[in-house]
Amino acid sequence: MLPWPDGAPAPDLPAGSAGIAVRVRTGQGDQPRWPKIYAVGVDDRPMWHGLGRMVVLTGPGEHLVEIRDRFGVASMRRVRVADGQMARLEFWTPATLGSAEGVLAPEPVRHRIGAGPSNPVVFGFMAAGLIAMVFAGRAAPFVLAALAVPVLGYLVWARSKRRADDRYRVAASTEAAEAGRDDAPGWFLGDGSPPDGLAGDHGVLVVTGALRRTLTINGHGVLDPTGEAGAWVPWPELTVAGTPRPFSWRTWCYRLPAGEHELVVTARPPRTSVTVPEIDAEPFVRTVTITAGAVTRVDLLVTATVATRALTPAEVRRQAYLEALGGDTPDGFTEPARFTARITAA
Repeated sequence: MLPWPDGAPAPDLPAGSAGIAVRVRTGQGDQPRWPKIYAVGVDDRPMWHGLGRMVVLTGPGEHLVEIRDRFGVASMRRVRVADGQMARLEFWTPATLGSAEGVLAPEPVRHRIGAGPSNPVVFGFMAAGLIAMVFAGRAAPFVLAALAVPVLGYLVWARSKRRADDRYRVAASTEAAEAGRDDAPGWFLGDGSPPDGLAGDHGVLVVTGALRRTLTINGHGVLDPTGEAGAWVPWPELTVAGTPRPFSWRTWCYRLPAGEHELVVTARPPRTSVTVPEIDAEPFVRTVTITAGAVTRVDLLVTATVATRALTPAEVRRQAYLEALGGDTPDGFTEPARFTARITAA
C-alpha cells in the first residue's frame, strides 16, 4: 500500500501494477465519538482501517472494494483498473448517532448519509420542554406546544433525508446497469436492482447478503472490533443446484432456467495463521422456484460471533516465523478460537 496524505499529489504507481485509492473522510464539527473505525478491504482481504486515504496496490482487472464498520458491511463498490491506472473512491462517514451506513462512491462524494448533526438540537428542545413542565405551571402546555414545532419540523426533515439517502444509495450502484452484458455466472448489483429484461426466457434469482458480527477477546466483548484480529468475516460461499456462483456481501443476481433450484449458502470463518478455530455454522439451504420472466428474491442475514483468544508464546513465535518466510498472516497476538454463524432469511 502507498500513503496519500490530504493535500499531497497522487503517489506514483510501481511499474506493472494498478491502484485503488480509498479515502475515508469525516465532517468538520463532528463530535469526537462520531468518527468510528472503518476497515477497507479489496477482494475480501482487509487492507487498512481508520480515517484518511491509502492506495492499495493490485493487479489490472475487476475488483470488489468494501467498507466495514463495527456492525458489519457498510458499502461495496466494483471497480475496474488497467495497468498503471488508479481508481479513486471516497467514503463519507455518516452524520448520525445511530447505525446508518455510508456509501462508497467515486470521488468527490457530495452527499452525506444521515441526519445526525441536528440530534443534539432536538435533545435540547426536549430537555427544555421537561424544564418548562416543571417551572412553567399553567403555561407549560403552551411552552411545550411552541417547543414541539421545531422538533416536529426536524422529524419531518429527517424522514425526507432518509428517503433521499436511500435513493442516493441505489443511484450509486451503477454496477447494476451492466448485469447481463456478458455470460458471467452472476452479476454484482451493489444496492441496486437487476435491469429490466435481464430474465429473457429465463428467470432471475436475486440474493442479498448482510452481516452482523460480534467479537469477543478472551471472553470479553469489544465495542468497536473493526480493527481487531479475527474481525474480518469472509464472504459466504453460494451454490445454485450444486454449482458454485460468485457471491459477496450486498446483492448479486443470477439468470437461471425456470424450475426449482437448490440454493445453499455457507458462512466462512475468519482466516488464521497458527490456530484452527472451532466452527459452528450450519449452511442455509432453500429450494427456490424460478419463473420465466420473473425475479425471485432471497434476503439473507449472517449473524456471526467470533471468539478470539490470546496466542501462547509458542504460537507467537510460529507466527513470526511464518511472517519471516513471507507468509500472509493476520496481525496481532490474538486469533479466532471459535466461530459461530447463523444464516436467516428476512
